[in-house]
Amino acid sequence: NMGIDECLIFPELGHDEVKGSRGMNVTMVTTSKTDEGAVELLRMLGMPFRDEEGGQL
Repeated sequence: NMGIDECLIFPELGHDEVKGSRGMNVTMVTTSKTDEGAVELLRMLGMPFRDEEGGQL
């Protein structure tokens, strides 16, 4: 799960089409058998990850 504070990050939405600030939650589900496989798939799709100390994985 991840939260997006402002939906205007999507270029498909014009600023004149959105009234006020709108956020959303996004849930991504994979069919991977392992957590490692799911992380690798999401990384290949461009999802940035950080380790527990804040450094990139």
